[in-house]
Amino acid sequence: MENDPSSPLPHALGPHQVYIPRACRVLINGCSFRLASLVSLTVAILDKCAPFTTEERTTCLPTANIRRLCLLIGLVVGLMPAKAATFDHLHADELMYLVEDEVKARLASLDQTLVEHRYDKSVRNLIAYHLRYPEQTARNIGRAVAFFPWFEQELKAAGLPIALKYLPIIESALRPDALSRVGARGLWQFMPATAREYGLRIDTFVDERMDLVKSTRAAIAYLQRAYTYTDDWSMAIAAYNCGPGGARRAQRRSGRKTFWGARRFLPRETRAYLPAFIAAVYLSEFYQAHKIKPHFPGLDEQLLEVVHITQAISFYRLAQITGLSIDLIERYNPQFIQGYVPAYTGGHYLFLPSRVVPALREYLQLFGDYLEEPALPWVVHPLQLPVYQAQDQTHYQEFIWPVVEGDSLRGIAELTGIPLSRISLWNGLSPRDSLLAGQEIHYYRPRSYLTLPKRKVEVVDQALHSVPLPTELASSGTLVRALPDSKLTQIRYYLSRPMRVAEIRHLFPGFYTTETRNWKSKLGLERLPAGTEFTIAKQLR
Repeated sequence: MENDPSSPLPHALGPHQVYIPRACRVLINGCSFRLASLVSLTVAILDKCAPFTTEERTTCLPTANIRRLCLLIGLVVGLMPAKAATFDHLHADELMYLVEDEVKARLASLDQTLVEHRYDKSVRNLIAYHLRYPEQTARNIGRAVAFFPWFEQELKAAGLPIALKYLPIIESALRPDALSRVGARGLWQFMPATAREYGLRIDTFVDERMDLVKSTRAAIAYLQRAYTYTDDWSMAIAAYNCGPGGARRAQRRSGRKTFWGARRFLPRETRAYLPAFIAAVYLSEFYQAHKIKPHFPGLDEQLLEVVHITQAISFYRLAQITGLSIDLIERYNPQFIQGYVPAYTGGHYLFLPSRVVPALREYLQLFGDYLEEPALPWVVHPLQLPVYQAQDQTHYQEFIWPVVEGDSLRGIAELTGIPLSRISLWNGLSPRDSLLAGQEIHYYRPRSYLTLPKRKVEVVDQALHSVPLPTELASSGTLVRALPDSKLTQIRYYLSRPMRVAEIRHLFPGFYTTETRNWKSKLGLERLPAGTEFTIAKQLR
């Protein structure tokens, strides 16, 4: 709208007068900052260079008085000592006016095939808010190092756009145990009914809404269904908030297919959902342009790996095997409510530092079927474990890749085996950034991988003294291997005559091995033939 001298305020303001309310806001938001005086002096200089006309002075007299008041307050504040505050944090909303063109250009440079990264008032306000309070963005980026590679892997395998990895930022701030006020939980914030609809178990022992692997796959299935329903990714993202039905109704009522066309027909909360997604994408891609320094946790919490486990095991046993603290194990595996991994059909997934995974895999392979776990879920550990301390310099090594002409961040990621998103975040870069010759790319690897302690294996030719050896059984040798605080004895037997499975169990009460469990269920045999070999194991303290 053009200015009309006869129209009431504020439309009667001249071109230079629009700076007056902004100057006022600067004084109000951070009156202890010295720059307030400079703003006020600038307003006064503009008034001298382009003074009011008689007509403007009559129409805009209140504004003229505000100008003089700003000048007076600014001079007084300029003499006050400046407090320890940063201009970026105090006046992020003011700076947004100065860099709007840059923000628009950055949003335009993003891939527009998923959604149109439009810059409107709601997107602007969300970006300004997070620039004013950058701590949350710094934490989100620090957590993304651990989670983004897994999201990207699953999204790529499902054929979905990789940019959907930003959804958990606005859903849960990348906290696996996040709980909303309405009961949604986990990284992807599933409600209980929706979680069960997509195959997630919720019971006394587990809440799979907080399972990284299963909840991510359930979210992918939800988004695939939403896209099939709406045929547009911007509306599929909106449907993640209001449901596919709500998104489809908005499309029908508006006659438009995209979020921006159907926005006013969506629920009030959902109207701000895509702008929040766009703001999350912008801040994750261009945080370095606003001098936001990520808050990275220790490398044990960045270089994580998924382990599939099918047998029951307590967190206490996991802490013994890996040397980690129970708190750290719980932090990334909050789906196990009782501190215990139950033996459910299909197994479970653990999220653990990659450097300790070999020790766990070795344990499961050697002892998983035989070691006795508590009959009830573990709640309070009975023994004092060593205090865990993150030691990045001891456990990890930093590597530097000197960039030569022709190198790209994607190429370096492929050659080093480091996920592209992870190596980008470590170096404060975007995957789309070009590299210059002489630049250094930093990345990290474990110095060594943890394995179970190697002890001397003792073989003897006699059975356990506490169990009499019948004539029908002959010992084939006893294998003893030590764990950090325990010893396992395995006795290999063979039958010298046919025997029933029940007879063997009667001879060895409490011993219920995988072999004896499978003899009847898989082979359908009640009587085992002579020459059958099997192993009996017992935990020794």
